[in-house]
Amino acid sequence: MPIASPSAMPIACAGTWPTKWASMSKSSSRRFPVTVSQLPVMRCQICDRTIAHEPGKASEVLTEHYRRAHPEELGLPPT
Repeated sequence: MPIASPSAMPIACAGTWPTKWASMSKSSSRRFPVTVSQLPVMRCQICDRTIAHEPGKASEVLTEHYRRAHPEELGLPPT
């Protein structure tokens, strides 16, 4: 039995195997391949927010979090 993509639908003829395929309308949502990576995480000691970072980038990511979320802790003027 032939396998068709989910966007195709058989056109059935009485008593015969479907020989033509017609595309159904595609929905507006599309599915794309998704890559999921497990990254190391840490918690901000001020707001207890979980922050994910690439290996070797913890300090850089945490500093950026502090710059955006807690500028006063770095001695910067609030934004």
